[in-house]
Amino acid sequence: MVVNGGSYTANGSGSPAVYVTADITISDADLTATGSEALCLEGLNSIKLYNCNLTGNMPDLSQNDNTWTVILYQSMSGDAQIGEGTFLMEGGTLTSENGGIFYTTNTDSVFTLRNVQIIAADDSEYLLRCTGNSNARGWGHSGSNGANCVFNAIDQVLNGNIVYDSMSSSPIAAS
Repeated sequence: MVVNGGSYTANGSGSPAVYVTADITISDADLTATGSEALCLEGLNSIKLYNCNLTGNMPDLSQNDNTWTVILYQSMSGDAQIGEGTFLMEGGTLTSENGGIFYTTNTDSVFTLRNVQIIAADDSEYLLRCTGNSNARGWGHSGSNGANCVFNAIDQVLNGNIVYDSMSSSPIAAS
């Protein structure tokens, strides 16, 4: 799928501005979630964002181990093939109105950022969280549902904590 331009707003809990279960490219768009994470990418799929403004406002929910703005994960629901998820964002802004920025769990993932302005919420606990989860939502088996993550930053300012657990790995590359 290819989207060029426009302004898109998703309202309500569990309604991200972009939910990725395919290979998607979006350019020059404003993408806002008023009551959810900005973007979910599940399984063996990819998203490429060029000069987009991506905003999320996920509420703190008891069924979640943490609160995030962008998630790459495998839910095990059957609507996405298991495999490496890929997130690429060049230019534009990524705004978190609540919680951390990037979260990956129960999958392999690659994040690439180039010249993106990241605006973190005041309560942001992390820039990147690469960990297993409690399985409250059925995402893998607790104790073996970590994430393997590669995070690439090119011409990029980054601020915040990077968190990973013993089930996960998170190599960082910056240039």
